[in-house]
Amino acid sequence: MPRLRALTVLAALASGCSSTEKPPPSNLGHIIACTMKVQGEWGFWLIYTQDGLQKRIAGCTDAGPDWSPDGNEVAWSDGTKVRIMRLDGREPRALAGGPGWAPTWSPDGKSIAFGTLNSIQSREVEGANARVWTVADVACEHPTWSPNGMQLAVTDSRGDLVITDGKSEKRFPLNGARHPDWSPDGKRILLDAPDGAIRAFVVESGEIVAVGNARGSDPSWLRDGKSFLTVWLGSGDEAPSVYEWDAEGRLGTRLTSRDEVRDAAGNW
Repeated sequence: MPRLRALTVLAALASGCSSTEKPPPSNLGHIIACTMKVQGEWGFWLIYTQDGLQKRIAGCTDAGPDWSPDGNEVAWSDGTKVRIMRLDGREPRALAGGPGWAPTWSPDGKSIAFGTLNSIQSREVEGANARVWTVADVACEHPTWSPNGMQLAVTDSRGDLVITDGKSEKRFPLNGARHPDWSPDGKRILLDAPDGAIRAFVVESGEIVAVGNARGSDPSWLRDGKSFLTVWLGSGDEAPSVYEWDAEGRLGTRLTSRDEVRDAAGNW
């Protein structure tokens, strides 16, 4: 795969750019949002897979991005705030409240859940109706919504999976698996295991099962539930790259190359 060419950063997002610059159109096809290291510097990037272009949005080391259900907005953390940006080029806006990490959109697109130092919280996108979800006595991170929007699944510092409705919770030992992502059909929660394999928590049975040959970290379902992304250092790769796997953990198509990637989410 040829090296991706850099897009000029939007005038509203980068200092020193001409105010006459036009943002890219919003219909550029499949877009990956990720934390990526380019020329020795980490930042939050958008990668346009069909055109081989990429655009730096902000400087940060763990953006933890997530796309809105319609794929037209992306939320990420700059290390101090959760920020939201539309693909029509409007300037990013900060979600109300204090520091937050690993944001995730609710299935109806109206709210965003995120991690804080002491709890998992959510707010409506416009900033109203703050809610604390976790009642655990240990720190939790990486929330993911159930498809009906009634529950959140998170991992905690003890290495357990916690499923909560904000009032009560169930806890399941994971042996160190992290970064849960709930499938669109509600049946499985993907996780990355310490050995590099992708596993799934089966919601109905409570089992932890392997997901085919899928490898990597930060699994992230695509909207139709037929495939998911991970970040993986595959055989022959120069750096961890974004791979797409089918729902059963087959295929493993590489979507990026060369530049080191951490977390990734797709808008398709």
